[in-house]
Amino acid sequence: MRLLPQPQEASVLSWMRRFLVLAGVLFLMPHVEALAQSRGRNRAYYPLDHRAPTGTIAEWSARLSRSRAGYAQPVRVELPGEGRVTWFDGRQLRPIPMAVPAQVGLLVGHTYRLKISHMPEFPGVELYPSVEVLDRLHPPEGLKHEFPIPVHFTREEIEIALRGNLVSRVIYLEQPQLALPRQLDEDSRVTTVNPNLNLIAEADKLGRPMLIIRLGGRLPDSHGDNAAFFGSGARVTVSNARTTVTEPEAAK
Repeated sequence: MRLLPQPQEASVLSWMRRFLVLAGVLFLMPHVEALAQSRGRNRAYYPLDHRAPTGTIAEWSARLSRSRAGYAQPVRVELPGEGRVTWFDGRQLRPIPMAVPAQVGLLVGHTYRLKISHMPEFPGVELYPSVEVLDRLHPPEGLKHEFPIPVHFTREEIEIALRGNLVSRVIYLEQPQLALPRQLDEDSRVTTVNPNLNLIAEADKLGRPMLIIRLGGRLPDSHGDNAAFFGSGARVTVSNARTTVTEPEAAK
């Protein structure tokens, strides 16, 4: 059973937690018919596209708004069940392993790589999704850590990634005037769209894009330079004292 917030808190909580996830599953072999249909519907040019090289849109976001660049936006990652999330802090890639739900602060305008592992549903599996931080929330004073952006990797998405495909997601904050007049029963809902659509453009129609999530089967090169793979080398801050930090893997 989920407890509803008190009336004086309901408007703030429902607005801040009204996250919708616009998800597209990008398969390696596009469907020609769907591609032709999407081109017919989307003739307008949109400068930003989720298919741009990882990190490009986050960098644009930071340059377009200096006021939000450098803000540590709380982000909370959850898995289908139990598991571990490992963040990589700074240019030294210092690992920060956490039990789920794993909440940290990520700098707006930067790109991060994290590792998800120790999942009972997927024994021995390690995946390295990326997170581009495009924007920040503006929570009530003193409640920053109470309103993280939720990122939930589902069992279906992990299975798709393990089959060699790429899942791209754009998390956006819904526009109040477009919000449905209903009580949310979860932090977010997922909408799957045509894999050939521009997810950034679709999300922008409905709200304010916040994060770009990409989940695939790509792994770091054990014999090469992985600086670019792990993102822009920005710092990670542990933003919630209730988050459980596990022992570093090297110590085990």
